[in-house]
Amino acid sequence: MSTWYYCRNGQQNGPVSLDELKGLIARGELDGSTFVWQVGMSEWVKVRRHPQLAGLVSTSSALSDAAAWRPPPKRSIRRTLLEVIGSKLSN
Repeated sequence: MSTWYYCRNGQQNGPVSLDELKGLIARGELDGSTFVWQVGMSEWVKVRRHPQLAGLVSTSSALSDAAAWRPPPKRSIRRTLLEVIGSKLSN
């Protein structure tokens, strides 16, 4: 039986079994951004990055980091620059 640890609210929790960990994920107590670790791992990883656990989290939570910020399209930057330049020229 493998023992796992997880970090929630800044606190290390565990040890728990893989089944217990999967239950926490299934109940929504842990999500894709929760850090987990077990003996043999070189570092803590997010649930969504661990091959045994990634499939247990929804796609939307797995993409939450990437979707949190995206640069604006180049067209809107150009439009913004033209508006700034235009306002400077009209003053």
